[in-house]
Formats: sequence, C-alpha cells, structure tokens
Amino acid sequence: MQDEVKGLQIRKGGNWIDMNPRKDAFIVMIGDQIEILTNGMYKSVEHRVLVNRSIPRISIACFYAPAEGDVIGPLGKFMSKRTPLMYRAVKFGDYLNHGFSKPLNENPT
Repeated sequence: MQDEVKGLQIRKGGNWIDMNPRKDAFIVMIGDQIEILTNGMYKSVEHRVLVNRSIPRISIACFYAPAEGDVIGPLGKFMSKRTPLMYRAVKFGDYLNHGFSKPLNENPT
C-alpha cells in the first residue's frame, strides 16, 4: 500500500523504471520461490526503493516463506518437453544462505 510519495522502482530490460504510486492499490511482488515453483513461468521482480530527501516515505515489507528445512523446486505441472527443468530443488534455508551471501545488487537466483 502506498501514499503519494514516489520511490519504488522495478528493473526492466536493464533499466530502472519509476512506479507511480496508487493510493487505491496494493503492490504484490512475486518472490523468487514462486519463480522456482512455477519453473520460471512467473518471474520474480527485481526492485528497489529510493530515498526521497524532501518528503518522508515509509516502506514495510511482509514476507511469507517456507520453513528453512522445506525443499523448494519446480512443481511437476510446470515442466514438459517444451518447458524443461530450469531450477533444481533446494532446501529453503540453503537458498536463503546463498542469497544473503551475495551483494545487494545481485539477483539471488
């Protein structure tokens, strides 16, 4: 949920694009886990939030994730001869550790 203060950007084609705030909408970003579960059918959105030096802005993120010991991998219904396996199954805790070991400007997948 946003107010009128800009700051959210998404990366598309190597460029950062400003997202115009909408007071009547929620932004839901599909996470990396959904990209993995759908074998790449749904893409995770690389995003960032810029500081506005003249107007205060608050960002609150909520995360829903599996337990660290749960294994995530592509679901069978998203794989076929035309859509081969794109991601290997991995324990969610290992995925997190790998992602947190990279600099903030790199995609963890």
